[in-house]
Amino acid sequence: MRRFDVVVVGAGNAGLAAAIAAREAGATVCVLERSSRIARGGNSSLTRNIRFPHSGAEDLARLVASPTHDQLRFLADACPDPYTEEELLADWLRVSGAGTARPLVELVVRKATKTINWMFGLGHRWTVIENPLPGALQVHLRGGGAGMQETWYRAADRLGISIVYDALVNRLEPPTPDHSWLVQSGASYAVEAGAVVIAAGGFQANSVMRASELGELWRNVRLRGTALNDGLLTICALELGAQRAGNWRGCHAVPYAWLTPPHFEPGSPRTAHSATRYAYPLGIMVNASGQRFVDEAADFGNMTYASMGRQIAVQPGQRAFQIFGSDAVDKLPAWYLDDSSTVRAASAAYLAEALGIDPGALSEEISQVNSLLRSGSALLPNFATRPQRSRTILPLEPPYLGIPVVCGLTFTFGGLRINSVCAVVDSDDRPLGTLYACGEAVGGLYIDNYPGGAGLLAGATLGRLAGSNASRRLTAGYV
Repeated sequence: MRRFDVVVVGAGNAGLAAAIAAREAGATVCVLERSSRIARGGNSSLTRNIRFPHSGAEDLARLVASPTHDQLRFLADACPDPYTEEELLADWLRVSGAGTARPLVELVVRKATKTINWMFGLGHRWTVIENPLPGALQVHLRGGGAGMQETWYRAADRLGISIVYDALVNRLEPPTPDHSWLVQSGASYAVEAGAVVIAAGGFQANSVMRASELGELWRNVRLRGTALNDGLLTICALELGAQRAGNWRGCHAVPYAWLTPPHFEPGSPRTAHSATRYAYPLGIMVNASGQRFVDEAADFGNMTYASMGRQIAVQPGQRAFQIFGSDAVDKLPAWYLDDSSTVRAASAAYLAEALGIDPGALSEEISQVNSLLRSGSALLPNFATRPQRSRTILPLEPPYLGIPVVCGLTFTFGGLRINSVCAVVDSDDRPLGTLYACGEAVGGLYIDNYPGGAGLLAGATLGRLAGSNASRRLTAGYV
């Protein structure tokens, strides 16, 4: 049986950050990845944005690979001011809601700049986003999540990190006087480790756990990611006495195209991105009864999109419809217009008939919203919201465009409790030996909602800390 100083379970963004940091700290490292090498990348490969504090346009420009003059000018216009740690922290806590583990979020925020610089040093680069939706981040990772993952893999390869594929970990045995941690994959492969880092994601792909923890209506919901994140390692840790943390009934769920498969594979990031339906702040969203059920422009879209899927899931038939007027059409992403389920109509009545919506109620909603927009009202009706600093709804004038949407589940919010060095703790907040966790396996970062791009930041930051501390714990030191 082979032995490593640190074994990381999961080769997504958080897991590879943990593995590389552990190796840089001097540990021998093995990564056990459930997928095949061909399908590697996990949910991380289907992402694109990472949120982080910055000091303005020049700070962002240094991260961009070979920026053009036009891109530099765009950044100068779009980002004249810094996005400070304090602003990031305030956004995160406000959007996530009461009960968020503030010390854990503060840890991520205070280490964020160091993490981004570390990623840059490992080869990660960014690109400027063309025609972003209002409030969207101005840069995203070059090549999206797939490009980010390939950069991580190249760095891991340079450092001589062993990655074992097709390795479904189904047993986690704590140290005894006779052996270190025993990590078992199937019946034929096992390794010993001085420390273990759980980076295997949430439980969103486990239909039984979804029904038990989130509620029965989530049993058959569509996944925005892969079908591999079943929470098995989280269950293993709980059986060892780990403490639960965060909102186990909460999740990141988004408006998703009507015509989508039950889940996506890591090799299909472009298809997965084109299935998202995040332009709802430019119009209204109604259910089959023709009634609005959310305040579409209560905040910037990238601060609300992760909660919209849950709102859609509880509507009749677990579906909704995004409605836009003619002024919004040229501002919509191309995939909105390419969607075969998209309906164009010269009147609200024809639109309602084509989509199967109550025509009278839809016409009433459109009339009411238009009346408020003409009056310059700062609040939209029937919703208890704060004054809008980001109202983007455009007048709903014909011809109309309507798009059916469903809920797409990205990841679950409930997970394991960790301390300030990313060690998993028991019910008395005592570390479970040299067991660590990072990424979506960690609970407490999000309660009701999620600020766009925070997941990759938390994954990379806590992954780096978990890997470094797992390595240094073996030599009695922490970072």
